[in-house]
Amino acid sequence: HRDLHSFPTRRSSDLIEEPQRLLRDDMRDTVQASTLLTIIGNGANKLSEIANRAGKDSSTISEPLSKLREFGYVSREVPFGESPKKSI
Repeated sequence: HRDLHSFPTRRSSDLIEEPQRLLRDDMRDTVQASTLLTIIGNGANKLSEIANRAGKDSSTISEPLSKLREFGYVSREVPFGESPKKSI
């Protein structure tokens, strides 16, 4: 029988910061997630527009945007009548 107090534990604040840490680790070699989130937060909603504001090619930011969707930071919504290829 092992005492539960002997197991190393993390502070609750460490657990709160875990999603950001995972995102940062997963995206360290690409466009910074915070940059993309800022651009999107400032109203850019098309891949080409986000890439232009970031100063990158659309192909460069496709993967980071997919990661942001995967982690739940952004979602993809296609307005009625628009091409799914043009909306993030």
